[in-house]
Amino acid sequence: MKKALILSNNLTNRGGAERYCIYLAKGLENAGFHPIIATMEECIIENESKYNGLTLNNTTHIKIPTYPKVGPRAVNNLYQDIFTEKFLRKINADLFINVSSYSNISGTGQKNIYIVHFPQRILPPVEGNIRTKYIKGMHLLRKGLHRNKDFFETYDLILANSHFTKSYINERWGVISEVLEPPCLFPSTTEKSSRRNAILNVGRFEVIKKNIPHKSQHELINAFRNFKDIDCNGYELWLAGTAKGEGFSYLKHLEDLTEGLPVKFFPNASFSQLQSLYKNARFYWHAQGFNADIDNYPETQEHFGMTTVEAMGYGLIPCVINTAGPHEVTQNISPLLQWSTLDELVDNTIRLSKLPSSSLRQLREQVQKRAHTYDPEHFEEKLYHFIQRLEP
Repeated sequence: MKKALILSNNLTNRGGAERYCIYLAKGLENAGFHPIIATMEECIIENESKYNGLTLNNTTHIKIPTYPKVGPRAVNNLYQDIFTEKFLRKINADLFINVSSYSNISGTGQKNIYIVHFPQRILPPVEGNIRTKYIKGMHLLRKGLHRNKDFFETYDLILANSHFTKSYINERWGVISEVLEPPCLFPSTTEKSSRRNAILNVGRFEVIKKNIPHKSQHELINAFRNFKDIDCNGYELWLAGTAKGEGFSYLKHLEDLTEGLPVKFFPNASFSQLQSLYKNARFYWHAQGFNADIDNYPETQEHFGMTTVEAMGYGLIPCVINTAGPHEVTQNISPLLQWSTLDELVDNTIRLSKLPSSSLRQLREQVQKRAHTYDPEHFEEKLYHFIQRLEP
């Protein structure tokens, strides 16, 4: 059986990138490969696949050893990458797929695919002439170790997770990539059930850091505070997502913000709990990238938006920020599904809530139809197509 080696940052963060990795492994199993997931952490693969609603039958996990720190960060990263590449090459994989975020690892298999969540700058901007020369020198050293090639030039195929990401791969790397959107899980048919007057958001609870992607739950709370139908129609805001380490301090901050508001939190909800939330909520809000500098820091945006698509698949009506991935997955359905200001988010949601039941039902059918273009079956079909192209 052919070996498919998958490189991932981790699996236990339980976000979109980690789910992508788990579903990729399942797709490779179905294609007849023995998938091996390599990360820098210890993890139990059965726990992570179960959390994502899957059973992996033939996938194993290996932990990449950590190289001792020897100097400045760029030097440490270089040594760790060299060490990691040697470790991975010993596996002698028939197919190597890199799904790590901002990875500079070169291809280590017989055939190599890089699935890009968002492309890092080859030469990140730094202040000062000395630091600029230092970064350029490290870049040249990396190229020298790969026969004067940048890491992305060692891959047979580069795939983007969205058209938004694809455009920046071309801009930053000068490479024409193709698109393989993440697989999104939801029922093939949804049961007719009475939905509650609830607005759902699913995303990790993380501390806010400048120019770093963030789910912006605090902005959703600010918008919800101005939602005029809270009292008269009994709307609630449901916030679900994983919380680890520093994330609990941000969660506490959100709890303080919601004093007196009908807001419920579901930190570290199980897969079945998430399913229940999707089945019972009426609307889905998403705000990653709001108030961020998209021109200078496009990585702050939602590159695709798996939870938005999953919510759509369950029949929720999305009302999402009109940028990047959320724009892609909701475009050309209804202008009420996209917003640019918090006032517009609130106004659009009120207008959606007041639509006649027949119009709302038609809109729900449209968003579900769009969501099904991103289901696991379509993902595996595209994945097989790309793998077959690499075969001699």
